[in-house]
Amino acid sequence: IINIEQTWNEIIKSMGSLENGIKKNSKKKEARQIVNMPND
Repeated sequence: IINIEQTWNEIIKSMGSLENGIKKNSKKKEARQIVNMPND
């Protein structure tokens, strides 16, 4: 059973991390976070 609310919270945190990465102009770190995101 997938916990939708928990999954959504993880997405929000990931988006926040990406937004912070953009502000810091850390494109490589940003890309790494996208690649390392779990696909399940």
